Amino acid sequence: MEGHLMKKFSSFFMLFLLVFAILFTCVLLDTAKIVAAPKFRVGMTVQDLSNQIWAATAAELKKIIKAEGGEFTVVDSSNNAGKQVNQIENFIASGVDALIIHPVEKNSVEKPLARARENGVKVYCWDENIENADLCWLIDNYKIGKMVGKYAADWINEKLGGKAKLGF
Repeated sequence: MEGHLMKKFSSFFMLFLLVFAILFTCVLLDTAKIVAAPKFRVGMTVQDLSNQIWAATAAELKKIIKAEGGEFTVVDSSNNAGKQVNQIENFIASGVDALIIHPVEKNSVEKPLARARENGVKVYCWDENIENADLCWLIDNYKIGKMVGKYAADWINEKLGGKAKLGF
């Protein structure tokens, strides 16, 4: 069950990276002629880099962006909305071309993200439907939770005869 779930997550994660790379490349390419992309800068602010998903995502994005000639900076907001707003403002001031965000608190980032977009920064948001984003990647966490529960129940029924001790 765990291997199957990890395989599904890995496929899902790789799909996200592929879509992001394609979208980002489209932004950078001149449609009149294909030339080497100029150097670009991407900032990323997430709730908590000790979360394995965010750490792995940041590591993969760093590889992709570096391979395309860009710079990548990721910061941890420590689940602090005020700190994340400051990070967004710092990214705007430093002149990033794109900003990836997993918001701590949706309402606190709307105004700074609007300022980012006014300054020409492309904003990509993960897991929240933010008004001031160019792209929002939304996940139905409830549905994913139900799927995980179903896979766990199926595995318990198949491997353990329907009986297991669970801890939460």
